[in-house]
Amino acid sequence: MTDQELHRPQDKDIIDTAFQRKILEMLLDRFPLPIEIDTIPEYFKANEQRWQANIHYLCQHGLVSMNIGNESRPDYQELFDICITAKGRDYISLDGGLTAYYGKIAITFDEDMLRHILQENIDKTSLDKSEKSRLQSIIKTASSSALSEFAKQGVLFALHQGPVLFQLLQNMVR
Repeated sequence: MTDQELHRPQDKDIIDTAFQRKILEMLLDRFPLPIEIDTIPEYFKANEQRWQANIHYLCQHGLVSMNIGNESRPDYQELFDICITAKGRDYISLDGGLTAYYGKIAITFDEDMLRHILQENIDKTSLDKSEKSRLQSIIKTASSSALSEFAKQGVLFALHQGPVLFQLLQNMVR
């Protein structure tokens, strides 16, 4: 086993969208100033691997910028001057910022809101009580990434409903 494999986090859900959103919101509060690593709130420092994985993930997607290095110890990579980017600001903005203005649509659902909508719709079905209860339990315990994927698949399914979707669109425009 390599040294990297020994230090790889075992938690497969270490990349966490809710945690990432909190990081972005914290950085947005400081904008346009970067945040120094020693001023990061304890909530984020509590799990170093989770912090590192998510901040690097956000950086790889261009949502945050940061400097990496340590002149006194070249063998140690330290993060500093972490700042939200314009793309990161637009990502968490309710209106999508300039990204939306230039032709992209961003639809965001709060995790709790999505769970609530799904659970309400399960209640409205004609399924028997035990099946409703089973589905409610699945929704209640689903991870953020599972809910996100479900929402994405639901939108794709709706878009493939052609005539029904176009009738809905016509009714909205009237």
